[in-house]
Amino acid sequence: MVAAAYDIAPILVQSWTSFARPDADIRALAAGLDCPVWFAWARGDKVIPLSRCQPAIRAMRSATVTTYPGGHAGFLEQPAAFAHGFTQFAVLNRL
Repeated sequence: MVAAAYDIAPILVQSWTSFARPDADIRALAAGLDCPVWFAWARGDKVIPLSRCQPAIRAMRSATVTTYPGGHAGFLEQPAAFAHGFTQFAVLNRL
């Protein structure tokens, strides 16, 4: 990502800008999913705390939440814990 920063900058700007649009809120669509969904959350995430997302997660039919140490990019900070959590989810759900 760092090496390609100048090349991907326009894509990142478009992505971040799109979050502010009303049609970016897909919580209702997500609540309608009829398949297992895994949420991996780092307990130290101060950008998007799990507590703020719990209502949307609870609205889903089949959601699993795994928490582990880390900040906003916990999957980069704790790749082994992330991989382990995903593997457990995949095995339990026969994915």
